[in-house]
Amino acid sequence: MAHNRRTNDGLSVVAISPEAGTELPPEVVSVVDPGRSRVPAATTDFVILQHEFGIYGEDDGIAVLDILDQLAAPSLVVLHTVLSDPSRSQRAIVEEMARQAQALVVMSEAARSRLEDNYLLHGCPVATIPHGSWLSDRPRGVPRSRPIVLTWGLLGPGKGLEQGIRALTGLRHLDNKPLYVIAGQTHPNVLRGQGERYRRHLADLAVDLGVDSMVRFINRYLTSADLASLRGLADVCLLPYESREQVTSGALVEAIGAGVPVIATKFPHAVELLGSGAGQLVGHDDPAGIAQAIELYLTDPEAVAIANAAIDRVRPSLSWLTVAQRYESLMVGVGATVGAA
Repeated sequence: MAHNRRTNDGLSVVAISPEAGTELPPEVVSVVDPGRSRVPAATTDFVILQHEFGIYGEDDGIAVLDILDQLAAPSLVVLHTVLSDPSRSQRAIVEEMARQAQALVVMSEAARSRLEDNYLLHGCPVATIPHGSWLSDRPRGVPRSRPIVLTWGLLGPGKGLEQGIRALTGLRHLDNKPLYVIAGQTHPNVLRGQGERYRRHLADLAVDLGVDSMVRFINRYLTSADLASLRGLADVCLLPYESREQVTSGALVEAIGAGVPVIATKFPHAVELLGSGAGQLVGHDDPAGIAQAIELYLTDPEAVAIANAAIDRVRPSLSWLTVAQRYESLMVGVGATVGAA
């Protein structure tokens, strides 16, 4: 992303190898295929580069370094993943990005600590700016015909959805049984390699456990408005991720931004953000613990009130407006340093 000084019309976006057939929003001005195409020349104040190892081609996405090398404007690199035990090439890529960029941005203090403890950063400053969320006012205290537990995102192994389905067996005794809504398409990489095998596995598991009437799949592309509507209906958001490495979770931030209590496994970002009381942490591979946490929020108004109060304290710092202001302040500070060099 780059601020366009010529038109002063906000951010222009350069997309990195989107999936074929992806509908791109109007702010996308061009597409770059890492390692095969040049970055378009533009008059910009700053470039904000979003980094994930899987989106810059082969060899751990080493082509990202070529992109950085082409940039004439100062750059901020936003690290979505910071591995505690990277491969040699992954470590080299992160350390070289630190050498080339004016600043690195991470989205949690857990990521910052991991980055500063495990990588050579060549004096590159590191800023912690959270993943943003559009804040919405979910109706509270409104009686619902059936409680809804929601997980959303691209479907694939590693999301821990099996544990969420298994947890439903511990909730069948409730008079008003919850509906577990699993919303989102199958991840394109999973779809290419396995088709819908994983989704069928989850559906079969629900049948085998006798909880299929408590599970609903929404298998389609969901717009931002669709997701906002779903979060507005949810009583609980469930993030039963298998990863113990995850230092950034957009879904976690979006759930809190929507005012919904969260139940999550103890991945680093959840441990950090839910420590405020905005949700419950459960162990990995612990469906009984998930069931207990869900039942707490569905049956104990005091527990819900405590979570809501914590959410209200945290939410303002996660709004996109606040996040944008922090990026602007960082760019101003880094720009002053670059200008003085």
